[in-house]
Amino acid sequence: MRNVDVNLGDFETTVGKLLLLEPNLLSQLQPALKVLHQLLTQQIKPNDRYGFDDASIRALLPPFPTGLDIEAIRQASEPDLTFLEDLDSIDITQDKQLKKSSAARYAAKKVVKDSARTAGREFLDLPNYWLPDFLEAWKGDGSFQSQWGVLSIYRRNPKHTELANSAQFNIYLDATFKSQQLKLKLGINDPVLVIEQQRPDYGNLKVINVTGLGKLPKNRSLPLTSRVNALKETLKKLCPTLGIIDWKQIATQAEGRTEYGHFVDGRGVNRFSECDAIASFGIPYQNIGVLAAQYQVMTGEPVNLEDKNSAFQKYLTDLIRAEIIQEIGRLRAHRRSNVELTFYFCADYDLGFLDRELPGVKLESVDAFQLCPEAGNASEQTGHAIVNALTQLWQSKQKITQPAIANIAEISQAWVSRFTQRWGGWQHFKKLLLLLLDSLNSGSNKNLADLDDDEKWLVRTYFPMLIAESESSLPTVQEGVAEVAQVFDTRAMRRVLHRCSPAVRASLLMILLSCLPTEVYSISVSSISGSLAEPALSP
Repeated sequence: MRNVDVNLGDFETTVGKLLLLEPNLLSQLQPALKVLHQLLTQQIKPNDRYGFDDASIRALLPPFPTGLDIEAIRQASEPDLTFLEDLDSIDITQDKQLKKSSAARYAAKKVVKDSARTAGREFLDLPNYWLPDFLEAWKGDGSFQSQWGVLSIYRRNPKHTELANSAQFNIYLDATFKSQQLKLKLGINDPVLVIEQQRPDYGNLKVINVTGLGKLPKNRSLPLTSRVNALKETLKKLCPTLGIIDWKQIATQAEGRTEYGHFVDGRGVNRFSECDAIASFGIPYQNIGVLAAQYQVMTGEPVNLEDKNSAFQKYLTDLIRAEIIQEIGRLRAHRRSNVELTFYFCADYDLGFLDRELPGVKLESVDAFQLCPEAGNASEQTGHAIVNALTQLWQSKQKITQPAIANIAEISQAWVSRFTQRWGGWQHFKKLLLLLLDSLNSGSNKNLADLDDDEKWLVRTYFPMLIAESESSLPTVQEGVAEVAQVFDTRAMRRVLHRCSPAVRASLLMILLSCLPTEVYSISVSSISGSLAEPALSP
C-alpha cells in the first residue's frame, strides 16, 4: 500500500504548471479541481470526526471524463529532474600532478559534495507528484480520504506482492497476524498453510481491565490527563517495576517516569521482560479513516463506518485485538511461569476474547476510581467528597447540614441539594440517613408487637421485596424507599428500622447511597460504617 498526501500548496503548484503546459487538458478537469480546492481549503465541512471518506469524496466529484488522456497529464505534470544530470565535478584523474596533490583531491571532493548538497535541496523543493495517482484512483484504482485540509490518495503498491510472487514459496512469522489478513495484503485467494505452536499455560498472568476512563485517545482534556497521571502514580506505587505504554506523543512528554509508545514499543521488544507488571493506556487503534481507505484498496469494497457488522469492522477488531495481545506478550509470561505477572489495560474495551487466546489467564475488571479516587470522573470525585464529609461529621458527632458538608467537601450547596433530590430533598435524605446509621449502631429488636399493621408490612414484606429488586430496578427501588421516608414520621421510621434485620438495614443504606455514581457507593458504605461491627455491612 502506498499513499500520497496533497495539501493546498501542492494543488496550486500542479494546477499552475498544467495551466501553462496543457490548458486544454485542464478544462476537462476543472469541475473536479474545483471540488479538490474546496476540500483543501476546508470550505466543505465533514459530517463526522473521521473527515471525508472515499464515498463522500466521490459523491462530491463529477463522473470521470470520457476520453481523458492520463498519460499526457502524467508527462505534463512530471517533475523536471535534469538538474541531477549536471552535477559539478573536477576530473583530476587525467593529470599526474593533480592526482598526487592532496589539495586537488580535497577540492574535487568539496566541489562534488557542495554540488550534491545543492541538488539535494532542489530535489526536496520539487512539487508533490500527485495528479496521476489522483486520476487513477478517481477512475477506480484506489481510494480517497480527506481530513484537516489534506487529501490522501491510497493505491496498491505491487512491489512486495511481486517480490512474494517471484519466490517458489514464502514463510511468514507472526504471532497475531491471521491468514485472512495476509491474503488481503497479497491480493490472493489461494490457500495458506498455517502452522501453530501449542499455546502455553498463562496461569501466572493476570489481566486487569481498568474501566471508567473511556477510550483514552491521543488528544485528552486537561482533567482527563490529570486523572490518568494520578492512576499512573498509584499503579507505580503498587508495582515499582511497572512498565507504561501510552500513545507515543504522550509518552515522550512524560516527566519523572519513562513511558513507551503503542505500535513502536508494544511489539517485538524485550525491554519489559524484567517488569512484574505493565499498564497500557488507551485502545491501540490506528487512524480509522486511513484504515478504511487502505481496506477499500485491498478489497475493492466500499467501507461504511456506520455499519457495525461489516467485514471492515471485523478487520478493525482483529487489528486491535492483535495489538493488545502483542502488548501483553511483552511481559514474556510464558517464559517466566514461576513469576506472578499483571497487565493493566486502562480503557473501556471488552477483553473477553483473551481467555481464548491466552489459556489459563485470569481476567478481572475494576473501575479506575476504586484503584485511585483521583482517577474518577468529576461526579465520582464529588460524590466521594460528600461521603467523606458525611462520615467526618457523623463520627465527630457534629450537626449534619448542607453548609457543613459543602464546606468540608469544597463544593457548592447546590450540588449537595442535587445529590439528595431523588429522596425528596435534603431533609428527607438526612432523616433517613441518620436513622439508618443510628439503627446500624445499635442492636435489632425482633419484637413486632408495638408496630401497627403498616409498619409490620414494611418490616416483613416491603423492605425485603425492595432489596430483592434493587439489582434489576434500582431507580424504582429508590423511589419506593423515598416515598416511605416522606410518608412515615421520624418516630415511626425509627421503630421500623430497629425491627429490621442488620442485613436489611445495611442494604437500605446502600440503596440510599446509590444516588452516588455507581463506583462510589460501594466504597461509601464501607467508609461510613467502617467502625461498626455488623458483618452484613460489607457489600
